[in-house]
Amino acid sequence: EHPELLELIIYQTPAGNLPVIIVRDRNDFVTLVQALSRRNEPKPIPHAMGACMITGYNNWDRIRQYKKAWEQKNIGSSQADWRTEFQTLVARKELYQDRFMILSDGPYSGVKGAELQLSEHAWRRLSLIIRREHESVHYFTQRVLGSMRNNMIDELIADYIGITSAIGEYKAAWFLRFVGLENFPICRADGRIHRYRDALSDGAFVILQKLIVEAACHLEKWNRRFQNKPHTAKEKAHIIQTLAQFTLEELASAEGFARLVSASRKKD
Repeated sequence: EHPELLELIIYQTPAGNLPVIIVRDRNDFVTLVQALSRRNEPKPIPHAMGACMITGYNNWDRIRQYKKAWEQKNIGSSQADWRTEFQTLVARKELYQDRFMILSDGPYSGVKGAELQLSEHAWRRLSLIIRREHESVHYFTQRVLGSMRNNMIDELIADYIGITSAIGEYKAAWFLRFVGLENFPICRADGRIHRYRDALSDGAFVILQKLIVEAACHLEKWNRRFQNKPHTAKEKAHIIQTLAQFTLEELASAEGFARLVSASRKKD
């Protein structure tokens, strides 16, 4: 509906360059996600979804370019020869499959700018940065650490990088609002934390909430002491790897801050 609001960039994530399609119209975001990840079927896209990583996308232009280059090197080859070569190509997905991100600039985690004392325009700009960096962390953990886990420790790390990239410091209050714990021990019914509850009992879920609050506070203290500065992609990679070595329980424990300090000193 609004092609003039689409933007294509190549973004330098901590795990390497990644194509990103930025979509500033919600209907267009939904259309692209449906087209590229739902086989062009009008399946509902959750309103809370603001980013989508497309993997294993068959780029037929790359295949045609490969075939053209192969034919130039193999003059006089037959269609049977190409069919044989094509089977070889199929096994090497890195030669024809693409990975890229579709990103919207809608309010991050459904939080309104006024809740953070920000104008809606300013908040949409920051939301885009937080969401981009958040998804880049998941891309890093999948590509470098070999997993893209759907749990709260990964969300904690991803939002840490997102918030610090957007505003230059980490605010635990922002993260807690994003997940629905801004008024802990009250847990907001529509908070993001509910996506990660799984089969936890009521009592265990309360413990998870407390762990998240304590871990976020330790991260904020650590950020003020050691990390309160803009970071390069390489530095972000190191921070992700540093935080990923801890469990949520370890970061939330009474020794959580000391553990982070020790990890920082080992780097130095």
